[in-house]
Amino acid sequence: MGLRSLENRLVGWRSAYSISPSAINSWVGEELRTIGAECDLDWLGRQSGHDWQLGAVGALYGWNDPAGVLMADRGWAIDDRQTTLFGQIGKPGAGGVSALHPFATDVDHRAGYYVGGNATYRSTLELRALHYDNLADPAARTSKPIFAWHTRFDSAGASWTPSPQWTVISQWLSGDTFVGPAPDAWTFRAAFLLTSWQRGADQISARYDDFQMLRTRTSFGIKNSDYGHAWTLAYTRQFNAMWSVVLEALQIDSRLAGRAPLSEPPGAVERELQLSVRLDL
Repeated sequence: MGLRSLENRLVGWRSAYSISPSAINSWVGEELRTIGAECDLDWLGRQSGHDWQLGAVGALYGWNDPAGVLMADRGWAIDDRQTTLFGQIGKPGAGGVSALHPFATDVDHRAGYYVGGNATYRSTLELRALHYDNLADPAARTSKPIFAWHTRFDSAGASWTPSPQWTVISQWLSGDTFVGPAPDAWTFRAAFLLTSWQRGADQISARYDDFQMLRTRTSFGIKNSDYGHAWTLAYTRQFNAMWSVVLEALQIDSRLAGRAPLSEPPGAVERELQLSVRLDL
């Protein structure tokens, strides 16, 4: 699909560098799916003696009207959770707007779209850009109720491989989302820089994330916000074509205004150490 990732390149849309992907790709895995039609156009310049290959993608889709609710309700997160096509976010009866099936609800019966392009220079540099807009009507809702969130964003990324051992990846994303007849509005942005070194079966990767979410317009007079950054360090050992192990250390330093109603301090420093044993069949 057009929402391809320079980071999550393995089977099952897993990160090739760590257990937990960046904040950007964590959000994509949780809240963005498209059911529709996509068209890809590629110019394979390398096969005709040129240094560059170029591509373009465009798609029309539906059933992703709730996209944006998780960002507004919770802010950014870093995790490896992927919501399945007919899965749900939140628990039934738990209350809150996040207990929903985000990829099986077409609230306003309007198609969204995304368009993007990519360019690859030899085996050294890959560039990607994407514009996403679900074109949802923020005033639309179902009887349950499930609201339509008008979510749009721009994203750009680059992957540079200066040598067989080194890879550097960077991605940026910025957008906004709207809901309600007023409507209420949130802006969000994030970026990351990842560096990875590999020799033989061993790989060491480090990533820095920076993210922000701000409620800019509200009918309730409450402006939620989420500011933070994170560091990730991961070591991967590939034993053979099937077995590998990944050790990851993650630290997230964030300030989320939405923690206050839960009697928690808005600022928090979270640390996590994970070990993953992978079997690829």
